[in-house]
Amino acid sequence: MPLQYMCTALPTCCRPAAAVSGKFEKGMKVKVARTGRVVSLSRPQQMFAQSRATVQEGLAGDVIGLTNPGAFAIGDTVYAGPELRFPPIPSFSPELFAYMRCAPNQKKAFSKGVEGLLGEGAVQVLYSTDE
Repeated sequence: MPLQYMCTALPTCCRPAAAVSGKFEKGMKVKVARTGRVVSLSRPQQMFAQSRATVQEGLAGDVIGLTNPGAFAIGDTVYAGPELRFPPIPSFSPELFAYMRCAPNQKKAFSKGVEGLLGEGAVQVLYSTDE
């Protein structure tokens, strides 16, 4: 059976992924359904509280940390074998709003941080039409 994983919500470079079916092996090459990019899973991690350990193999139901900054977003599907796509995670109206500004000399770093969070799907940005 082909390997199928779905990435879950943690805005960090080590993204937890839950195995849906198939068998995972360290170093295998998989495809990210959203981008079509082929990624090598050379540094998979088992996560338990603050401790990390390298994973050699995994089966359906296992949760493995995949480290590859920028390659994965929340809700991504990675697979080896026939193409597979899960329905997208629903998008809901925001429940928590924050008005953010930065100092003029910090604009580049601020924009880079917000773009990273947007790319991961961790935040939504709403722009004011009043300004």
